[in-house]
Amino acid sequence: MVTFATAEGASRRTSTARVMAALIALGFTLGLLGLAGPAPAEAVTVANASTSQSVPAPRFSSSYDKTLLRLINNARTSRGIAPLKTTKKLSKASGKWSKKIAAKRALSHDPKLRASVSAKAGCTSVRSWGENVAYTSGSASSMFSMYMNSPGHRANILNNGFTHVGVKSLKRAASWGGVYWNTMKFVTARCS
Repeated sequence: MVTFATAEGASRRTSTARVMAALIALGFTLGLLGLAGPAPAEAVTVANASTSQSVPAPRFSSSYDKTLLRLINNARTSRGIAPLKTTKKLSKASGKWSKKIAAKRALSHDPKLRASVSAKAGCTSVRSWGENVAYTSGSASSMFSMYMNSPGHRANILNNGFTHVGVKSLKRAASWGGVYWNTMKFVTARCS
């Protein structure tokens, strides 16, 4: 049983056999609004009574993010909506938030979202912003499907006013395998 919330804040439960996922979408009345740098090459050692095993350190997954970005832009262009551009700085802003939610192992939105997609992210003349956050042990395609099946997340992805997106996913080890913690930050602005 997995619980997720939509942009309207309604909560419902759904079962899923293969994918553990939770989604939160946030739509601001002003607008709507994720990618980051390399993770440290280190491992965390976990010891139990019988053995000690090395758990890989969390790491960003560029191939996962490239797939998500391709799926986002395919969904947009197939509906006559312009594809979103991305920048390293906007991606870095998304990565910072993915890292934070993965460390907490809890989904939440960036309370400084507007600031995170502005000057530090290389964006000026910001008119609207939005954010999608989620986690899953599934593929990028399954994460994208979850986003598209949630009205608030879908609205952010297909918002024809957005010009840029930062997409960043952090893979973190879990008892059942790897979990991808994803942030998408959307913005209507001039970004470099």
